[in-house]
Order: sequence, then structure tokens, then C-alpha cells
Amino acid sequence: MLAVETQNYAAILRAKSAEYSALHSLDKPNKDILLPCIVAASFLVKDQEKKRQLTKLEYRDAHLGRLAKSWGKRTCLLDPRLLKFDKDHQNDAIDLAGFLSDSVRFGCGIIPVIDLRTSELRRKAISKHWLATKYGLALRLTLSDLSNAKLGNLIQKILLETVIKPQECLLLLDFADADLSDYEGFGAFQTEWIFRVQEFGLWRRIISAATSYPETNPAPANGDVEVERSEWLAWRSALSTGPKIAEIAMFGDYGADNAKISFAGAGRAITHLRYATPDKWLVVRGGQAHELGDGTIRDVSRRILRSGLFAGEVFSAGDEFIAACADASGKPGNPTIWRAANMNHHLTRVTQDIAESFGVSLPAGARRKSVQEDLFARLGWVPA
Repeated sequence: MLAVETQNYAAILRAKSAEYSALHSLDKPNKDILLPCIVAASFLVKDQEKKRQLTKLEYRDAHLGRLAKSWGKRTCLLDPRLLKFDKDHQNDAIDLAGFLSDSVRFGCGIIPVIDLRTSELRRKAISKHWLATKYGLALRLTLSDLSNAKLGNLIQKILLETVIKPQECLLLLDFADADLSDYEGFGAFQTEWIFRVQEFGLWRRIISAATSYPETNPAPANGDVEVERSEWLAWRSALSTGPKIAEIAMFGDYGADNAKISFAGAGRAITHLRYATPDKWLVVRGGQAHELGDGTIRDVSRRILRSGLFAGEVFSAGDEFIAACADASGKPGNPTIWRAANMNHHLTRVTQDIAESFGVSLPAGARRKSVQEDLFARLGWVPA
């Protein structure tokens, strides 16, 4: 089976260019701690870069190619809940099986994710991949699933259908719909369920994932706001109950984003950066030129440097971009690059904090190669 024993942070990420770029540009010690969970885009949705629907071959080459270049043979989860290949269920399952098979040829270390709503045909396709590769499987449970009186029976049915034992399977507790306003209360709730799900089996690893990032930009034009990272505060609260939680479960979030995932075309991009601190996000937004600044991404970057919360330009590749953008020694980039910088910094921040929670200090960041626009725009670099 693919290794999942050394990873202690699962980030649920959209299958977008920015996310792949953020993964690629992570430093190696941070990569060693991270288990990405990629939520794949539907084949039936128009590709936002090419402005048309891809052919199935183009889709395969684009998504598996990016994953292979950004993450190599490292273990990652692939969640296909939004990935639809065909309106015909039989053909869709056949294409999913082919996609998973192709991922092996691309050198990707994919563990597929299934949930209680995964169709029987898709379960068979995913089981086929598991039996052929023995890479592993992950079962995702949502907040609403936990209130199902027949949950235990449903889990056992899936395990039997996919021919897998709990100790060979990861369990993803996806608390995306949970109210995190009382983070200590949520911390107790997630702790209870981390222990309760073991009544259904001794899982290989348990992931407890949530997010408190807002669905709409919380900062006003040319303003900034701090947003509490309640999922992280709740996890620290759970860890305070004793060492057992960290032994059987790992922290998960949605990166620097919310859990409302859509790959349809969005509106005009808002000039802003989402900067993770140890307990908050600092969301800094641009806008029209005004008496204190020009409202551009350079102005946004300068405000982060002046905030007193900047971690330093060598903290991550994302921080190098922000620093270079602020002093105009680098290009200003575009919304995809800004998102990549957000994500790269966030993933670095969380992996550093996770390591510290285990009493481990990761190596201090060192200056990377010169930060150019291409660093976050493409995936053609020499792998780290």
C-alpha cells in the first residue's frame, strides 16, 4: 500500500492550476508531512483555460500530467465526486476505471476516495483499481452521514463491495458543513467522532477535515480583515485532550479556501491575498486607486509586509512572491499566481505548525531560485 504513516496534514484542494503550482513549489520537508486530497473537476465542464470542453485524452493528459509533475510519486488522495465522464452511468464508470488505470502509467500515487453516495458501478471501478494496485482506498463521511442510524451497516456494505478491510482504508471525516463558531465545542465533537468511528473498524488513518474560510470575500475594497482559523483552533483543542488523537488521526482543511467547490466559470477575479497566520487568515484586498495606495496586487503585498504578520520572504515560495511583488523586484502575476502564493504559504504554515505540535522543527527556509511569474504559472520546472 502507498505510505500514509508519515503524513500528518490532509489538505482538500481543488484540481486547479494554482493548487498544483502551490504543491510543486513546496519545500521537501513540508511535502513529507502533507497528504493532498485532490477534488477532481468534471470532464463535462468547460475547461477554464482553453474555454472549451476537453477531449477525454486531453483531460487525462492535463490532469494526470499536472499531478505527476507537481507531486510525483508521492501519495495523494483523489476525490472523484465531481468528476463526471459521461451521462450514461455505465460508460462513466468505465471511463473512471480507465482514468485510474492511466494514473499508474503517469506515475501518480493515487488513493481514490469513495463515499456513501458513490454509485455501485463507480465502487466497482474503484475496487478494481484497489485490487490491481493495492495502493489503498479512502472512505469519506460527511456531517449528515454521521446522523444516519444505519451508518454502520452502510460502511460494512461498502467495505464488502470494495473488498477492503478497515485497516487498509483511510477514513475521512469531512466536517465541511459543521458550525465552527464555537471551536472548542467543535473540537470536542470531532474528538468524540474520531473515537466513535473506530467502532466500525480500526482504520488505517483517520482524517478530520473542516474549514471556516468564508464563501465570499470578507474584506472590503482596499481594506483588510482577520478571519479566525477555527478548524485549526479546534484541532489544537482536540490535541489537548491527550496523545491518542494524534496517534490515530490527522488534521485536515480546505487549504486557504472554503468547501463550496465549483469548477464553472467564476466572475471577475478580486485583487486580494489570503495570508495564513498561526491562528487566523489576514485577508487583504485591493481596489481602485486611493490616497493611501494604488489598489493593485503590489499595494496588497506591501500591506501584508507592513502588517507585522509577515513570516519572512524565505518562509515559503509564496512569501518570496509576495516580497518580490511588494518591492517590484518581481512581476505582479495574475489571479492564478496570487492563488498559488496563497495556497503555498498556507500549506507551508500548516505543515510547520503540525511539525511543531509533534515537537519537530522543520529546517528554516532558504532562498529559492529567483521568483518569476513562471514559478506559479506553469508546471515545467525541475521537480524538487
